[in-house]
Amino acid sequence: AEHGFVELFAWRDAIGALWLDGRVLAEWSFDAPDKLLGTSLGVARLDASGAVVSREIVDELVCDCCQPDQAMTSSGPVVAYRDRTPEELRDIVVRRFANDQWQDPVAAGADGWHIEGCPVNGPKIVAAGERVGVAWFTAPDGAPRVRFAWSTDGGASFAPALDLDGAGSFGQVGLLLDQDGTAVVSWWRAARGGGTDLALRTVAADGTLGALHVVAHSAEAQPVDVPQLAAVGDELLVAWTSLDGEGTVHVLL
Repeated sequence: AEHGFVELFAWRDAIGALWLDGRVLAEWSFDAPDKLLGTSLGVARLDASGAVVSREIVDELVCDCCQPDQAMTSSGPVVAYRDRTPEELRDIVVRRFANDQWQDPVAAGADGWHIEGCPVNGPKIVAAGERVGVAWFTAPDGAPRVRFAWSTDGGASFAPALDLDGAGSFGQVGLLLDQDGTAVVSWWRAARGGGTDLALRTVAADGTLGALHVVAHSAEAQPVDVPQLAAVGDELLVAWTSLDGEGTVHVLL
């Protein structure tokens, strides 16, 4: 079965692994076509030799192709992913590891997006100490939005979500936490005159939004990648892919 979007991260004296696990989908059959089967969220820990120390399914039903993400708070790892309910609500939730177990999911924002299919548009999460930031795309009732929410208690709760962009946004978010605690969010949006623009916007620790800046343009009508953000000293590096020729990776510093 399909397994994908693996995230590896340092976890105490071990290596953590987070992935979308599709083995339950192999149980589908024409004898029970209405049985709800889907992708699960798996987490494992490996020691320095590569041996699996622990393995568990954190959530038995999640969105099939929206990549999950993880960050490390001062008290342990937190993961963000697009949840899926039997009623096909697919909102972004966060789980934190505390008291030696994964806690119940907490909604980053109660969007109420009902969609009977995966939008292939996962969230991003960052952390510093107990401050956690999450960025994501949603489109309830056909109204697209890019959203962001802060937590000050390690992901146990979140302040009301902020809208960074509305009509015309495609998502595929990137997220970085600056040295001063400001979040930098990137995403694709429809450009005037056609094509798509790669936009950036900052979110201060108090929720103040910076201006929307367009840093790149693509001739493609819809996004073909998930741009990446990285800190290089006190500067920001942005990398994205285009379909120019056989495919080109662009870098902006």
